[in-house]
Amino acid sequence: MKEYQENIRKFINDTIPMVLKHPVSFIKYPFIDPGSVYDGNVWDWDTYWSVYGLLNLMDNESDPCLREKIIEHAKGNIYNFLDHQLEDGYIPMMIEVGKWKEPYLNMKHKEGVLMNMHKPFLCNQICLISDYIKDYGWIKKSISKLEKYFECYYKNYFFTNCGLFVWCDDIMIGMDNDPASFGRPKFSTANIFLNSFMVTELKAMAKILKSQGAEKCKVLEYQKKAEELVKAIQEECWDKRDQFFYSVDVDIKTRKFDWFHEGLGYSGKPFLLKYVSGPDFFPCGQDLQQKSRQRF
Repeated sequence: MKEYQENIRKFINDTIPMVLKHPVSFIKYPFIDPGSVYDGNVWDWDTYWSVYGLLNLMDNESDPCLREKIIEHAKGNIYNFLDHQLEDGYIPMMIEVGKWKEPYLNMKHKEGVLMNMHKPFLCNQICLISDYIKDYGWIKKSISKLEKYFECYYKNYFFTNCGLFVWCDDIMIGMDNDPASFGRPKFSTANIFLNSFMVTELKAMAKILKSQGAEKCKVLEYQKKAEELVKAIQEECWDKRDQFFYSVDVDIKTRKFDWFHEGLGYSGKPFLLKYVSGPDFFPCGQDLQQKSRQRF
């Protein structure tokens, strides 16, 4: 087993230089890509997990130069995304240099095409880096950008009738081919993946604000939003019979046709999409399951 671990560590160490990328074109800062066919791309949650793995690896790494280089590129991930934030707070899920002069997703957003935005791993990654280096000062100038990021999420992807966040569609959602979202109509799925990690994202924002000495009411605002989202997940996504979480269908409304469907109309709550897949387990890692058992 020890030899197996050493071989894996050697492979990763040999591969690290391949994923630490230099600035190119409109990607102005060093960054980390996930490798493979995504060579040269800056991805939202891919960069988070790459940084998560690399920083844990560095705990047993004696080379201080490599550690500093990884931290520089990790910060660069954040700087690159914030550098391409649009005026309304939208941040793309992915930045790729191609035949266009700016990120493709930003181009489409400016054209009025509704698409998903940066998955809720921006503040999570900031905290991941800052906790490791024990310094939050490097992100101080970007607080207003982070606030606009959340404003965009609440304006375009939050459904007040159920208190949950909703994917625009199934494009670049991270959990590819998740049957609860794949091929479904736009803004129809409050995916458990999105909402679970939005809880941690809101908590991370509160932590960032607290580190910057922000007003207590501002910190509490994000903590309260996280608590409200937890409550909504418990109420809307928890199945009491199965004792399990699911994504939910929020595309619930009366669709009239000619003289049919007249009268009272449909007034039911969002209903569970009972596809068991990876995202359905994410709330368990945040202790939401235990709270739901106590609640019901």
